[in-house]
Amino acid sequence: MIFAVSLSGAPAASAGTSAAHCARLERVAVPGAEHQVKACLDDLTTAGTTVSGHTVPAHWAGLHPAGAVNPKGVPGIQVDGYHRITDGTHVDSLYAAYPDRLRPLLPCFRSAFETLEGWVERRQSPPPSATLPRPATGDLPNECRLSV
Repeated sequence: MIFAVSLSGAPAASAGTSAAHCARLERVAVPGAEHQVKACLDDLTTAGTTVSGHTVPAHWAGLHPAGAVNPKGVPGIQVDGYHRITDGTHVDSLYAAYPDRLRPLLPCFRSAFETLEGWVERRQSPPPSATLPRPATGDLPNECRLSV
């Protein structure tokens, strides 16, 4: 499960030096992250992250409506990392045939996205990164707890 978080600072026009928005870089962390990469960027928008190499346009090209005008010049810190889901499968529809061997990823994606929303929008701390073992009991097709 990959996550990417962007923490924006002030608009570029008032940021002063290009490093001003990076003052918190060392304080930004996902507790216990198995893997984490932080970057201080002058522009966190898709326009800026395409130039810096942090975004691949082919991954989202069909998601933007024709003629869309996107913002530019939003400096900030980007954090990339992941949670490892044991026995996860991207073919959730096969779970019914192999419930003893597969684990649907959609419930884990939903949990990760809700956690990301809480972190970004409500400043709730994320759970420590961890390998999430396959639960021995529970409703695998419908729930996934990100804390072990």
